[in-house]
Amino acid sequence: MDSQASGRGAAPGMTGTDKLALGLLVLLVLLQCLTTAMTLRYYPDGFWTENFYHPAAVNLLKYGVYGFGEGADITPSTFRPPLYSVALAALYAVFGPSEVVGVIFNNVLLTITVVFTYLIGRRLSGMIGLLAAVAIVLDSIYLSEANRNQSDLLFTFFVVAGFYYALRSCDRPLSLKWVAAAGLAFALGTFTRAAGLYLWPMLVGLLVVVHWRHASRRKLVLAALTVAAINAAFILPWMARNASVTGNSDYAGMKGYHITYFYAPLFIAKRDGITHRDAKLQLGQGFAALVGDQKLTPGEREKLLSAYGANLVRENWVNALIVLPGNVPRMFFSYASESIAVLLGEKRFNAWFERYQGDHAAGNTPTGGGLASLLRYYVETGLIVIIGYGALVKVLTISVLVLGATGCILLLLSRDPRRFSLGLTIFLICGILTATSILATQGRFRLPVMPGLAVAAAFVLTEAWAWLRSRRARSALAAKA
Repeated sequence: MDSQASGRGAAPGMTGTDKLALGLLVLLVLLQCLTTAMTLRYYPDGFWTENFYHPAAVNLLKYGVYGFGEGADITPSTFRPPLYSVALAALYAVFGPSEVVGVIFNNVLLTITVVFTYLIGRRLSGMIGLLAAVAIVLDSIYLSEANRNQSDLLFTFFVVAGFYYALRSCDRPLSLKWVAAAGLAFALGTFTRAAGLYLWPMLVGLLVVVHWRHASRRKLVLAALTVAAINAAFILPWMARNASVTGNSDYAGMKGYHITYFYAPLFIAKRDGITHRDAKLQLGQGFAALVGDQKLTPGEREKLLSAYGANLVRENWVNALIVLPGNVPRMFFSYASESIAVLLGEKRFNAWFERYQGDHAAGNTPTGGGLASLLRYYVETGLIVIIGYGALVKVLTISVLVLGATGCILLLLSRDPRRFSLGLTIFLICGILTATSILATQGRFRLPVMPGLAVAAAFVLTEAWAWLRSRRARSALAAKA
């Protein structure tokens, strides 16, 4: 299909698959407009959030301080990197401080992310890019996250853009322009979410492996230094700022909190045969006993909590590793039903909300009453479409994960430089993001990982289809002989 000449009036070089991709993008934008309109009907500020980024953005806009509180009582925050709140503050300065602005911003980012996904796959073939883009569009969690004022879509956009630029930097000869673009995209991603901290070493490793035999050592060193310098320009000043605020130079002050109260309860509960809630309570009591009567500054408390959590992992490293496979379904196979529910009409939405409201904070399918009770309720209230689409999403994400892993291996084994560099990029970028996200994961953490895996999965499908066609052709020739 890609080899077909472009039709009359088409843009020069536009293939049939490019036209299909453009049509898919138009349908996505229409679906986004409909979903956003219906979401705002029920949730005037977008879907529920942690209420972190909007207040921080308002304080940045009004007082020039990244923190929480009001006026002179604002406490600067070191909990998370600030770029999403900075972007919101800039948009609020133009359009006013409404959370709807963030929702629209995230929807624009989703559209561009799908374009980058297509372009990544198109480096091998237009059909691979198209199938990968379709996989992203069909996963309801993207529309759900696009319609809430959170940082995930901005982080995903930077990761996928950096992924594309990293692939361009793998082309020969080595281009420092693309290296700088990839390094900047990953640096901006890291300045959005701390999960990106290890992206730049992966980029350096990618460049070394791909160009070791073909680029001069001087140029390769210059490329590595370019990536390191760009990322250091964001990371180090922010760490210095955090040290000046709390005395703790950690890039994200939430590090110890996540280890102790999200990751550690998983393996402590398994070790002691208790519930997750009881394990979390036990760990909180243990930390309180460790603090005792000490008068700690916020930075000292963060450092002590990080040390406490790290010690829990060291002392229970076997159990800490055993629980990680159980996080894979939570990250990759969860289903966000809210973006479907808002499209079903007021009566069915209210029925969905009644069942769902006790589990809103988790953003997952309600667990109370068991699967049989849930299924019966959804059938009786006309919500079976949610169950059906949920099953489709789970089949989709499981397929993308399995086929994507297979595709990554096949790409890495390929002697074709373009295929190999794609496989290595998927392995390094998606691998490090999964490794850092799997400790205390949620379904939304798969957003930046799935585009790369979807491209690898689409590669497997197109290769399998080509093999089947070739086999049929050989069988037909043999029958004629």
